[in-house]
Amino acid sequence: MYRSPSGTCYNTLVHSAQFLGTQRQQSRHPFRRHAAAQINSDFNILESWRAAWESATPPAQFLVTPAVCLPSGSELPRSLWVALNRPRTGVDRFGACLHRWGILDTPNCICGAEEQSANHIIFACNILRPPNCLEDLRYPDINNTKWLEGLVDFV
Repeated sequence: MYRSPSGTCYNTLVHSAQFLGTQRQQSRHPFRRHAAAQINSDFNILESWRAAWESATPPAQFLVTPAVCLPSGSELPRSLWVALNRPRTGVDRFGACLHRWGILDTPNCICGAEEQSANHIIFACNILRPPNCLEDLRYPDINNTKWLEGLVDFV
């Protein structure tokens, strides 16, 4: 069944679409202005990306090799297993994540560092760092889980 576009609903939709087109707010960062500035400069996106890539520190989750079977530590109690995998993946209730999600005002660590991230906890934190850094994440000692218990209690 075909309906004529002269119906009331059609007229309302067309009028609303035209009205929305005139009410659109101007962008504070128009794409064309930035694109023109990039074209007129000697900017090279590939060189810029490569420089940023080479200067970046890889996140902790890329330093742990993925495995086909369950990684070591899967025999730990669930709370410790979860606490072990959070720094492995880089996503946890770290100060940086909580700040990014709007839960905390600052991303500061309890040790005084400016940002509490997975990298900070694994490599630099005097309070929460595993005793053997990456070795404790890759091959946790079932008999030495005190640092994991501290991580569970903290985060």
